Amino acid sequence: MRLTARHCTKAVLRAGVSVLSTVTVSAAALACSTVAFQQLERPLLAYNFDFDTTGAGFLMVNPAGATKRSVMSEDRPAEWTARFGSVTFNQIGPTMPAAGMNTAGLAVTLMWTDDAVFGGGNGTSIVSELEFIQRLLDTSASVDEALAAIGDVRIEGFVPIHYFLFDRSGTAASVLPGESGYVVHTGDDLPVPALTNTRYDVLIEEAAAFAGLGGAQPVPAGTPWDGTSSLSRFVIAASAIAEADEATTTDQAFAVLDEIANPSTRWQVVFDPADRRIAFRTERGAAERVVAMDDLDMGCVRRPLSLDLSALPPGDLIAALAPVDHDALVASMSEVFLSLKATAAFGRPEVVGGLAAGLVGSISCDP
Repeated sequence: MRLTARHCTKAVLRAGVSVLSTVTVSAAALACSTVAFQQLERPLLAYNFDFDTTGAGFLMVNPAGATKRSVMSEDRPAEWTARFGSVTFNQIGPTMPAAGMNTAGLAVTLMWTDDAVFGGGNGTSIVSELEFIQRLLDTSASVDEALAAIGDVRIEGFVPIHYFLFDRSGTAASVLPGESGYVVHTGDDLPVPALTNTRYDVLIEEAAAFAGLGGAQPVPAGTPWDGTSSLSRFVIAASAIAEADEATTTDQAFAVLDEIANPSTRWQVVFDPADRRIAFRTERGAAERVVAMDDLDMGCVRRPLSLDLSALPPGDLIAALAPVDHDALVASMSEVFLSLKATAAFGRPEVVGGLAAGLVGSISCDP
């Protein structure tokens, strides 16, 4: 009998989630960049997902009406019901996205940062650092709604990350988990709607030395992959935002992503919240693929519909969607874990299989 979230032991689930932490704790393993184009005509959010060793993962269709339960805690797990369907990009499995957008036009992305501190705040229920993203997409229609709700939960996490939120109105926010809660920048406190791997206030302070941002240093050309790369990518993004017109296109957004890409860039995504459209490339320079969310069936199912990002079929992606397969999920997660020496031992079937089953089992639909 396969494990479910109700039957998996806490030890198995937490061991599996711990594997995620050891895979992604380094800057080189998980960098990522987000750039927002806030023009009123058609706001766009552009995202690079960077991972050193593999592009394995899934595109997931997360249904509205599904009830979910965090796998991070037996005593105080967050439980919620999805108001909205969403499409997400998941390296690990269901309810654990790196980025996504819901049917209301709210998009959320993650970036690694050493500045994140988990466990702070007054939230009484617990989510993992990736479940935090799925919960926001499931329950919030806008950035304002999401910011009003983040204090309800506390993150019990391993991977130090911060978040960027964006919606169909062009409203944006950065969210950094901190010792006493969440540090939020939005509105006038977010003068450059972009985020890389340094806390936002430090990025703004250091970027002020560059031309167009208050200083005289030239905007970096290219993206040196060294200790200054986070700032370089942020400054390049800020320059691109300043030069963008009121009708930035998806192709132009991808061009900016190419400017801040690096050899570890695996997925490039452009979210169009107003049109509820997601364009993405699975490798830099690869053919653009598109998912129109209005064409999706968001009815509640226990096993989310998915596509293997490592083996996308030609033609119509929506027609190729199928319920996530346990064995395929285990194989993909194992590829991620086995791709790094530090986590090769955690590719054992009992660990990966338990986590995969627990994640799928954490989703339920009322009759």
